Amino acid sequence: MVGILDLELGQERELTYNDWITDSTVDNQGSWGYCPAAGFKSVDNLVDNLVDRVSKNGYLLLNVGPKPDGTIPDEAKERLRGLGEWLRINGEAIYGTTPWLIAAEGPSQLEKTGSFNESNELKFTAQDIRFTTKSDVLYAIALDWPGEKALIKSLAPEGELGLACIRVRSSR
Repeated sequence: MVGILDLELGQERELTYNDWITDSTVDNQGSWGYCPAAGFKSVDNLVDNLVDRVSKNGYLLLNVGPKPDGTIPDEAKERLRGLGEWLRINGEAIYGTTPWLIAAEGPSQLEKTGSFNESNELKFTAQDIRFTTKSDVLYAIALDWPGEKALIKSLAPEGELGLACIRVRSSR
């Protein structure tokens, strides 16, 4: 028997050994079908959700509820195109990667009790960084624009005051 943990509209707090998946929606109400009154998540929110999950050994299954005539709402198309554009530029940090030794650093962390429900959305900052790796490359993805430089505390040897500083390339 085989199974995978499925956290509908949720996510794991920390890096996990086993794969897991999140069923989420492009709208901001967790609607599995077309809901005319629903708003939509921002592209930044969708990117953050994807990156956070991948860094913790998770996958994102993103639902788009079609209209009664089968067409995709324009707002959903915009979000999907935006997510696709981000992946076109930054996909190497997502596709075919695995989690690093740690998943994340930064002030915006899930509460210590259980898994996260999307209705309690986190507001990520430039200090919130997620890590993935592929071959001999470590990817550090800031969940908000850090400006010209990003300080990555997790790369500093333990007990040292020095911090890794990298130049930032625009990806949004």
